[in-house]
Amino acid sequence: MENASKALIIAGAILLAILIIGLGMMVFNNVRERAGDTSAIDEMSVQQYNSPYEAYLGKNVSAANVKALLDKIHTHNVAVENTDSALLIKVTLRTAANTKFSDNYEEATGNYLINMKSEIKSGKTYIVRTASQTASSFAPGYNTKTGYIQHIVIQFTS
Repeated sequence: MENASKALIIAGAILLAILIIGLGMMVFNNVRERAGDTSAIDEMSVQQYNSPYEAYLGKNVSAANVKALLDKIHTHNVAVENTDSALLIKVTLRTAANTKFSDNYEEATGNYLINMKSEIKSGKTYIVRTASQTASSFAPGYNTKTGYIQHIVIQFTS
């Protein structure tokens, strides 16, 4: 009878150990799944951040849309200028020959964006792209750490 009692105690201990291990695995899997959800949230926030600007990217963009993009970037830059300068979006204006338009408009931020609007002529079309979509001498158009747009190039088409 004494041996049967010890056997039951050992069996109970083994069942308890299996239960604890199973519970630990369940907690580990839940934590791992939640960590995967965070990257999906990060991707969504990057997409949400970039989408207002990516809507203007492309060939044959009208002057009105280019000016609207410059207004949007200017508003954004004013909002983040004093809080997080890494979020500033730079804009470069280029001629049809893909040369720098003017020293004043190279990687323009701040009030230069307002002045840049005067160079955008109504009735013309423009190529608007991130810097990484153009010549390799440009800085990357997207921040490699955050994925946020950091540089847009506006180029005259003719």
